[in-house]
Amino acid sequence: MRFDYDMDNGAPLDLSEFSMSMHTGTHVDAPSHFLRGAPAIDQVPLEQLNGPALVINVDPAVSAITAADLERYPWRGARRILFRTRNSVNEWIVDPQFHPDYVWLAPDAAELLVSGGVELVGIDYLSIEQYGAPPRTQVILLSKGIAIVEGLDLRQVSAGEYDLTVLPLKILGHEAAPARAVLRRR
Repeated sequence: MRFDYDMDNGAPLDLSEFSMSMHTGTHVDAPSHFLRGAPAIDQVPLEQLNGPALVINVDPAVSAITAADLERYPWRGARRILFRTRNSVNEWIVDPQFHPDYVWLAPDAAELLVSGGVELVGIDYLSIEQYGAPPRTQVILLSKGIAIVEGLDLRQVSAGEYDLTVLPLKILGHEAAPARAVLRRR
């Protein structure tokens, strides 16, 4: 972060600027992230991003959430699902070091979520996709209009039902935007 005006240096006010990727920290991916001509972040309805949500506490031994893993949890009927994984247990979301072995969502689990009518899927690291893999999971979800929220800080959250509020910056025409995400226990 750079200060253009700094009161400590005699300026009448503090005024700063910063530059970052739209995929920094907690952020929402819009369909246009991988699909040409698909809706951008300013076209993702807020109703889809806000409402009842289910937090699933995934077994820390799981490295990729597969359809078989997903079926171990009572997720059916939930419109918004957030995955709390070993990423949270290890506090990787606040670790400045990148962890390429983060937990991700497998394409077969994405297909199962699509068939279950889910509108939003969130995960507790910087991507829902396997590191270095082609974007299969994201394409499956985004092509069906399912919002993806990545970079969630779920370290202090337990499994259960919550009210979710996700407010991405309204940046016209872009594929993603940083967001503020808040959970309140139901």
